[in-house]
Amino acid sequence: MLLLPAARLVMRDDERSELSFRVTARFNGDEGRKNYLYLYGVRPLAGEDGWTANQGRSFKQASGEAMDRLANIIVDDLYGAYRQSTDPAGQRIVRWKLLTGEQIASGVLLKDEPDFLVVMPVFRDKPMTGIVGVLPKALIRLQP
Repeated sequence: MLLLPAARLVMRDDERSELSFRVTARFNGDEGRKNYLYLYGVRPLAGEDGWTANQGRSFKQASGEAMDRLANIIVDDLYGAYRQSTDPAGQRIVRWKLLTGEQIASGVLLKDEPDFLVVMPVFRDKPMTGIVGVLPKALIRLQP
């Protein structure tokens, strides 16, 4: 297995930049892959509270925290901790909207922690088995 980490910084406007992380797990060469995504947070790129302030301290802290959390989720997934949640008989579908957008998304709830959800997105009523997302509760609004 090969793990490929990546960070993504998207400028939403002059005052907001969105930081997210991804780890792509490749199995047996190119035979299979799974993406683990973590939407970390939104803040200015520069300035006192920006990602680059204090020699990038916020960015470095976010990177360490995100990769640690993603590593734990990958291990849980490989160990089979989410198998029961993905079984059609035991699936619990959740719907959410990012606080920074208007689009409502849905997914199979794999794990509900005090400060984040682990989900498998659903597209056209089918779980996207190649993607696992980490959604901090501070960045989403759950929908009925």
